[in-house]
Amino acid sequence: MRRAAVSVAANIVEGCARRTQKDYVQFLNVAFGSLREVGYFLNLASRLEYVKDPATKELSERYEETSRVLFGLIRSLTTERKSQD
Repeated sequence: MRRAAVSVAANIVEGCARRTQKDYVQFLNVAFGSLREVGYFLNLASRLEYVKDPATKELSERYEETSRVLFGLIRSLTTERKSQD
């Protein structure tokens, strides 16, 4: 779970350093995939009772918010790029 979480941030940073918006969006999509992986591990940890309810709720809220923000960024950059074409 930690490796996937670190991968989210690392891919956002690496994409930001790319020269084109298309490359940036590609790295954001990879980051979104890693974020979904974090969501899966969070769900699994909860079902296996490795994480208790108060922590699960807080982590789930952070996961949902991060998903919304990252997806919104991807959508805005994709829409912006399509309007420029």
